[in-house]
Order: sequence, then C-alpha cells, then structure tokens
Amino acid sequence: MRANPSETNPILANRFKHILGKVVFIFSTLFFIMRFIGAFNEMETLPTLILCIPSLLLVVVGFKMYKRQQFMWWYIALGMLIIIGMRYYEHSLYNYFVELFS
Repeated sequence: MRANPSETNPILANRFKHILGKVVFIFSTLFFIMRFIGAFNEMETLPTLILCIPSLLLVVVGFKMYKRQQFMWWYIALGMLIIIGMRYYEHSLYNYFVELFS
C-alpha cells in the first residue's frame, strides 16, 4: 500500500502551506503598515502610497484566506515574488516615482 504523497513529503503537507501563507500575510501586513506610516512622516506621500498597493492587495487577499483558514499555493508563490521584487527594486521604484511626480 502506497502512502499519501502529502504525508511523506513535508513540503506538500497542508500544515506547511498554512505556515507559509501566514508568513506571507504577516510580512505583507507589516510592510504595508511600515510604508503607510512612512508616507505621512518624512517620505514623499504619493510615491510611497503607490509602493503600498502591491502589499495592500496581498493583505486583502491574505485576510480572506486567513479567515477561511485555507491558503492557496498561487497566493504563496505570488506573494513571495511580490515581496522579493519589492524589496529588491524598492529604492529604484521610489526614486522613479519621486522623479515622475516632481
């Protein structure tokens, strides 16, 4: 008798998916809060709020999934790509938007 693949492979386990989904949700929430507070302190308002949009989308979708306690792999993969991309290109995008709106 063969074992269920999700029982033998910890990466396919539902618990692992749930933990990764929570990590993406919490990180995107903290990143959104950090950016939103920075928009009204010493940073340019409009460019900073534009950089908040991807995190806000992740927070809204993640909140709906968190309420149902069911995270999807597409949310985790897309969330990680958005988080990594935003962290890598954050300064370049910020400077671009500052130049654009100045």
